[in-house]
Amino acid sequence: MKNSSGVCDKYPDCGRDVCYDPDVICPKLTQKQVTDSPCREKDNLSKLLEMQLSLNERISDEFKSVDSWDERDKKRWLLKFCRAIMHELGELEDSIGWKWWLKQKMDVGNVKIELIDILHFLLSAFIVIGMDADEIMELYEKKNRLNFERQEKGYKDGKYDKYKDGIEDNRRLLDE
Repeated sequence: MKNSSGVCDKYPDCGRDVCYDPDVICPKLTQKQVTDSPCREKDNLSKLLEMQLSLNERISDEFKSVDSWDERDKKRWLLKFCRAIMHELGELEDSIGWKWWLKQKMDVGNVKIELIDILHFLLSAFIVIGMDADEIMELYEKKNRLNFERQEKGYKDGKYDKYKDGIEDNRRLLDE
Protein backbone atom coordinates (compact mmCIF):
# COMPACT_ATOMS: atom_id res chain seq x y z
CA MET A 1 0.00 0.00 0.00
CA LYS A 2 1.44 3.34 -1.02
CA ASN A 3 1.13 6.64 0.73
CA SER A 4 0.40 9.93 -1.08
CA SER A 5 4.04 10.34 -2.11
CA GLY A 6 3.96 7.01 -3.95
CA VAL A 7 6.25 5.26 -1.47
CA CYS A 8 5.23 2.02 0.20
CA ASP A 9 4.13 2.71 3.80
CA LYS A 10 5.23 -0.65 5.13
CA TYR A 11 8.51 -1.00 3.18
CA PRO A 12 9.75 2.54 2.35
CA ASP A 13 13.22 1.28 1.35
CA CYS A 14 11.85 -1.25 -1.11
CA GLY A 15 12.30 0.99 -4.14
CA ARG A 16 9.59 -0.78 -6.13
CA ASP A 17 6.66 0.99 -7.71
CA VAL A 18 4.16 -1.54 -6.37
CA CYS A 19 3.59 -2.88 -2.87
CA TYR A 20 4.76 -6.40 -2.10
CA ASP A 21 2.99 -6.62 1.23
CA PRO A 22 2.05 -10.33 1.46
CA ASP A 23 -1.20 -9.41 3.20
CA VAL A 24 -2.29 -7.04 0.42
CA ILE A 25 -1.36 -8.62 -2.89
CA CYS A 26 -1.33 -6.09 -5.70
CA PRO A 27 -3.35 -7.37 -8.68
CA LYS A 28 -0.55 -6.19 -10.99
CA LEU A 29 1.83 -8.81 -9.57
CA THR A 30 2.14 -12.47 -10.40
CA GLN A 31 2.27 -14.93 -7.49
CA LYS A 32 5.95 -15.57 -8.30
CA GLN A 33 6.73 -11.85 -7.99
CA VAL A 34 5.04 -11.77 -4.61
CA THR A 35 6.76 -14.95 -3.43
CA ASP A 36 10.20 -13.82 -4.63
CA SER A 37 9.92 -10.28 -3.30
CA PRO A 38 12.73 -9.12 -1.01
CA CYS A 39 10.03 -7.27 0.94
CA ARG A 40 7.98 -10.36 1.63
CA GLU A 41 7.98 -11.16 5.29
CA LYS A 42 9.49 -14.47 6.28
CA ASP A 43 7.43 -17.20 7.80
CA ASN A 44 7.76 -17.67 11.54
CA LEU A 45 9.76 -20.90 11.29
CA SER A 46 12.32 -19.24 9.01
CA LYS A 47 12.59 -16.37 11.49
CA LEU A 48 13.13 -18.79 14.36
CA LEU A 49 15.86 -20.65 12.45
CA GLU A 50 17.63 -17.37 11.65
CA MET A 51 17.39 -16.20 15.25
CA GLN A 52 18.73 -19.53 16.47
CA LEU A 53 21.64 -19.50 14.02
CA SER A 54 22.50 -15.99 15.19
CA LEU A 55 22.50 -17.14 18.81
CA ASN A 56 24.55 -20.24 17.96
CA GLU A 57 27.12 -18.06 16.17
CA ARG A 58 27.26 -15.81 19.24
CA ILE A 59 27.84 -18.83 21.50
CA SER A 60 30.38 -20.54 19.23
CA ASP A 61 32.30 -19.22 16.23
CA GLU A 62 32.14 -22.76 14.82
CA PHE A 63 28.57 -22.04 13.71
CA LYS A 64 29.78 -19.41 11.26
CA SER A 65 30.85 -22.32 9.03
CA VAL A 66 28.05 -24.78 9.86
CA ASP A 67 27.26 -25.27 6.16
CA SER A 68 30.69 -26.76 5.55
CA TRP A 69 30.86 -29.09 8.56
CA ASP A 70 31.83 -32.70 7.95
CA GLU A 71 29.93 -35.64 9.44
CA ARG A 72 32.14 -35.71 12.53
CA ASP A 73 31.33 -32.08 13.41
CA LYS A 74 27.63 -32.64 12.77
CA LYS A 75 27.57 -35.72 15.01
CA ARG A 76 29.43 -33.90 17.78
CA TRP A 77 26.98 -30.99 17.83
CA LEU A 78 23.88 -33.15 17.32
CA LEU A 79 24.89 -35.19 20.37
CA LYS A 80 25.35 -31.99 22.38
CA PHE A 81 21.88 -30.84 21.40
CA CYS A 82 20.36 -34.27 22.14
CA ARG A 83 21.91 -34.18 25.59
CA ALA A 84 20.68 -30.63 26.17
CA ILE A 85 17.15 -31.61 25.09
CA MET A 86 17.17 -34.54 27.52
CA HIS A 87 18.16 -32.25 30.39
CA GLU A 88 15.56 -29.66 29.40
CA LEU A 89 12.94 -32.45 29.34
CA GLY A 90 13.88 -33.24 32.93
CA GLU A 91 13.43 -29.58 33.87
CA LEU A 92 10.08 -29.60 32.06
CA GLU A 93 9.02 -32.69 33.98
CA ASP A 94 9.97 -31.03 37.27
CA SER A 95 7.91 -27.95 36.31
CA ILE A 96 4.88 -30.13 35.65
CA GLY A 97 5.17 -31.86 39.01
CA TRP A 98 5.59 -35.54 38.25
CA LYS A 99 5.86 -36.92 41.78
CA TRP A 100 2.59 -38.80 42.28
CA TRP A 101 3.33 -39.31 45.99
CA LEU A 102 3.56 -35.57 46.61
CA LYS A 103 1.01 -32.84 46.05
CA GLN A 104 2.64 -30.55 43.49
CA LYS A 105 1.28 -27.62 41.56
CA MET A 106 2.25 -27.26 37.91
CA ASP A 107 4.30 -24.12 37.19
CA VAL A 108 2.69 -23.24 33.84
CA GLY A 109 4.97 -20.25 33.27
CA ASN A 110 8.08 -22.36 33.69
CA VAL A 111 6.56 -25.17 31.58
CA LYS A 112 6.36 -22.64 28.74
CA ILE A 113 9.98 -21.54 29.29
CA GLU A 114 11.24 -25.14 29.31
CA LEU A 115 9.34 -25.88 26.08
CA ILE A 116 11.02 -22.85 24.48
CA ASP A 117 14.41 -24.08 25.74
CA ILE A 118 13.72 -27.42 24.05
CA LEU A 119 12.71 -25.59 20.87
CA HIS A 120 16.05 -23.74 20.90
CA PHE A 121 17.92 -27.03 20.81
CA LEU A 122 15.59 -28.60 18.23
CA LEU A 123 16.11 -25.59 15.95
CA SER A 124 19.85 -25.93 16.45
CA ALA A 125 19.67 -29.59 15.41
CA PHE A 126 17.71 -28.64 12.27
CA ILE A 127 20.43 -26.11 11.44
CA VAL A 128 23.22 -28.64 11.93
CA ILE A 129 21.53 -31.22 9.71
CA GLY A 130 20.94 -28.54 7.05
CA MET A 131 17.14 -28.39 7.11
CA ASP A 132 15.45 -25.13 6.21
CA ALA A 133 11.88 -24.14 7.05
CA ASP A 134 10.50 -25.53 3.79
CA GLU A 135 12.09 -28.95 4.30
CA ILE A 136 10.98 -29.07 7.93
CA MET A 137 7.42 -28.25 6.92
CA GLU A 138 7.42 -30.74 4.03
CA LEU A 139 8.73 -33.61 6.16
CA TYR A 140 6.42 -32.69 9.05
CA GLU A 141 3.42 -32.78 6.72
CA LYS A 142 4.48 -36.17 5.33
CA LYS A 143 5.01 -37.61 8.80
CA ASN A 144 1.71 -36.18 10.01
CA ARG A 145 -0.12 -37.83 7.08
CA LEU A 146 1.65 -41.11 7.88
CA ASN A 147 0.61 -40.88 11.53
CA PHE A 148 -3.01 -40.40 10.49
CA GLU A 149 -2.71 -43.32 8.08
CA ARG A 150 -1.28 -45.48 10.84
CA GLN A 151 -4.20 -44.63 13.12
CA GLU A 152 -6.74 -45.32 10.38
CA LYS A 153 -5.17 -48.71 9.69
CA GLY A 154 -5.07 -49.97 13.29
CA TYR A 155 -1.69 -48.78 14.62
CA LYS A 156 -2.81 -48.38 18.23
CA ASP A 157 -4.55 -51.77 18.11
CA GLY A 158 -1.40 -53.51 16.84
CA LYS A 159 -2.91 -54.28 13.43
CA TYR A 160 -0.76 -51.94 11.34
CA ASP A 161 2.41 -53.31 9.77
CA LYS A 162 5.05 -50.59 9.38
CA TYR A 163 7.01 -52.68 6.90
CA LYS A 164 6.24 -53.11 3.22
CA ASP A 165 8.69 -55.07 1.10
CA GLY A 166 11.11 -54.93 4.04
CA ILE A 167 11.15 -51.12 4.15
CA GLU A 168 9.77 -49.23 7.14
CA ASP A 169 7.13 -46.61 6.34
CA ASN A 170 9.29 -43.86 7.87
CA ARG A 171 12.06 -44.60 5.36
CA ARG A 172 9.59 -44.44 2.48
CA LEU A 173 8.73 -40.87 3.51
CA LEU A 174 12.21 -39.79 2.52
CA ASP A 175 11.79 -41.28 -0.95
CA GLU A 176 8.47 -39.55 -1.73
